[in-house]
Parts: sequence; structure tokens; C-alpha cells
Amino acid sequence: MKLQTKANTLASLSKVLKKSKIPLSYVFKIKTWEKEKKKILITISLIFKKKKLAIRSSAADEDKFDRSSAGKYSSFLNIDALNLKKVENCINLVIKSYNKGNKNNNNQILIQEMIDGIKMSGVLFTCDNSDNSPYYVINYDDITGLTNTVTSGSKFSNKTLYVFKKKKGLLRSKRFIKIINCSIEIEKKLKNKFLDIEFGMKKRTGDVYIFQVRPI
Repeated sequence: MKLQTKANTLASLSKVLKKSKIPLSYVFKIKTWEKEKKKILITISLIFKKKKLAIRSSAADEDKFDRSSAGKYSSFLNIDALNLKKVENCINLVIKSYNKGNKNNNNQILIQEMIDGIKMSGVLFTCDNSDNSPYYVINYDDITGLTNTVTSGSKFSNKTLYVFKKKKGLLRSKRFIKIINCSIEIEKKLKNKFLDIEFGMKKRTGDVYIFQVRPI
């Protein structure tokens, strides 16, 4: 298994991960949207029903080994799945953000279920991204219950934990042990030890959800 587009990587991982979960997702290309807009909107309403959505970019030039393009394209959170006018507008805005620099009809739109009841969210780097030294670096928010305070660049309640890989057995925090074990499984499945993993942990169940995986 290898890293692909944001949407395709998550789809592949959803079939093999045991220690973490991928949110319910639906993916389509721009060229399909242009031909089957009404059908896609109905499908979204049937799949997600009364859930809240994250409507995200998944462009061909995102998350590459030689460049990130993180934050380059638009994303929208907490969109009512049954408000099809709003869903349509958000999809069109994501496509519009592509058109500023990447006019490719094979670019994808990723629709994800918003996971609520979050007690901690953040980003785990599988090495120190400044020099590739062997640390797990976890930037996290365990205050707000939101899923995007770290990835949005917000300074509110963001904290950082460094775990030296050779000494990870000394870690005593159950929640961080769980997140690192999820990361190790993803590293093995993708055969890649240089990853940027966006996650959220449920308050009630302790389940870990993976929202994005990309190369550092």
C-alpha cells in the first residue's frame, strides 16, 4: 500500500486498519460532479442523512513527497448533510479554489462525516519534521472538543508532546500510547516512517479517528 491522494489513501486505509477508524466518507471527481450534480447530492443525503459534514479538497497536487500544498484549497466543516443547497455551494467553492492554480477535472472532492464528542484532536508527526530525528511529535488540543484547532494554526489550547521512539515503552499515558500504536499500524501499512497524521479521539469510547495521512 502506498500514499495516494488524500481521499484514496483514507479509502485504502479504511479496509485494513484495526487500531483506528476512518470517518464515513464519499468521494467523487470534478468531472463527475459536472455531469451528475443532482445524483451526487441525493447520494450524499442518503449516505449521511442527518449527520454533519466536512467537505474537503483532495487534489492531485496535494500531499506530495516534494511539496505539501497544505491549506492551499478550501474546506468546510459542520455542514448539514440535508441542506443540499449549502452542500452544493460548499462543493462549488472547493472546486473554485482548485481553479486558482490546478485546473484538473480529475481532482476529487472528499465528503466526510464530522465526528462529534471529541476529547482530543491534533496532528502526529512520526519524526521531528525539522530534522527527521526519531521522535513522535504530537501537537494536540484536549480542551476545546474541536477537530481543527491544531490544523487551522490556532494557538488556543495547542500543546506538544515529544516521545523518543526508542523509549516509547516508558510512556504511561494510555491515550498517547493508543495514538502512537495507531500511528505504528499506519506506518506499517503504508511502509513509510515519515508521516503527518491528523487524528481525533472520542470522549465516550476512546476510539481514534484518522482524518488525513500525508508525507512529511
